[in-house]
Amino acid sequence: MLSRDSRHIIKSVISNKSKIFLKLEIDGMIKLFTYYNTESSPVMHNSSSELITEGISYQVDKCIIQKENQELVRINRLTFRKNMMEYFSDCPDISKKIADREYRKKDIETIVNHYNSYYANKEI
Repeated sequence: MLSRDSRHIIKSVISNKSKIFLKLEIDGMIKLFTYYNTESSPVMHNSSSELITEGISYQVDKCIIQKENQELVRINRLTFRKNMMEYFSDCPDISKKIADREYRKKDIETIVNHYNSYYANKEI
């Protein structure tokens, strides 16, 4: 576990909380962290029936990656392909698999392991 002051994590990566705990899932050239965030659905009001539905709170697990000792980067589903092609541009095989949609957000553990293996073999 790693505690980070969320003000030092890139622009609103997580939430308005002042501290978060990151769990290190994969260690290597690129580290993969997970964290849990509680989110809420809004209270709903139906004006025609005067029915009010209470909001629901739920926990979501999210991923953050970090290349060596650089900034932490949150994996965003909406911009995954564009951002991750650029982030992994130093490993053409991964960048191509992301571009071809062979690798998607759900494959982040595979991507990180692939990258770490690529650099481990490159150093030999």
